Amino acid sequence: SDVCSSDLRDLYHYQRYLIVLFYSKYALRGDLADVRILQPWGPNYLKPGARGTYKMHVGEHKTSRAHGAIELTLGPEISKALHVFMPQLRRLTKHGYLLSTLRTGNRLQRQDMLRLIRNTTKDRLGKNIGVQLIRVLKVSGAAAEIDKAAALQKELGHSGAMQKKYISRGGWTH
Repeated sequence: SDVCSSDLRDLYHYQRYLIVLFYSKYALRGDLADVRILQPWGPNYLKPGARGTYKMHVGEHKTSRAHGAIELTLGPEISKALHVFMPQLRRLTKHGYLLSTLRTGNRLQRQDMLRLIRNTTKDRLGKNIGVQLIRVLKVSGAAAEIDKAAALQKELGHSGAMQKKYISRGGWTH
């Protein structure tokens, strides 16, 4: 059956909303473009989780060697949007990835997704906001917490990893 171009256009526009929504909550690099929704899963995939949520596994990203996989349980807003998006995506595409191109419905490449984000923010906000700036803004928003944690590390003379160890032990052990 031939895919109607207006169906693909609707899917693409909803996908744009989904991408912006995703990056408003999770400041990944361009890894969203590499997420699979069908087996074989590969290193980065999206699966339905418990109670209507979705789980995202990003096993291959810029710092995965040093920091391991990123595991996200996507919040209710994004999960709700995915419930609308996924059935249409499965109906209209066969490539097995989360994101598709407008004209052909092929897999959307990373550089094209990054351009889509910049163009969408330019159109809607009049400002060219890309993933790098989104990541900076996310860290800036958490600056007070980060400064507090760094000050505590300095005061106690140990690393963040050691702080986590203390926390997981539930305090001091005698």
